[in-house]
Amino acid sequence: MGPASFSSLHLWVSGNDMQQKMLKISTGLKILIAAGSDEVGTLRNDGNKIKFTRRKEEMEEFLDLVLALGGPGSGEKHWNNYFSTQQMGSYRIGATPDEEQATDGNGETWEAEGLSVCHGSVLPSAIGVKPMITIESTTYCLSKKIAES
Repeated sequence: MGPASFSSLHLWVSGNDMQQKMLKISTGLKILIAAGSDEVGTLRNDGNKIKFTRRKEEMEEFLDLVLALGGPGSGEKHWNNYFSTQQMGSYRIGATPDEEQATDGNGETWEAEGLSVCHGSVLPSAIGVKPMITIESTTYCLSKKIAES
């Protein structure tokens, strides 16, 4: 494999895992709807989404269609993509509270006393390489400061 190649990861999940996945997907959609989204959707291959008129029945009908399905290689008519991302630089550490810096040098938010952020979002931006060691190191240093305080 060349440097730009990716290998496949195959996971087998139990029925309980699928039920939990469905609950999490529909709960996430409900949160987006409650926050005022005009359109929400899933990563299902048929573009499973809805634009709202704010009727509760419409939302319930849509959520009944939300399923935790197999991935692209499942051979099913409909399938979902599942992935995880690490948002870097979205809650940056900085010396002063402003729109660019959301946490102080200890990872504590400027807006909520006692609330600390200890993951990749405190980095100045996306670092452009696999972030695992950098995030682990940052989390270790910030959590050590929290423990000391």
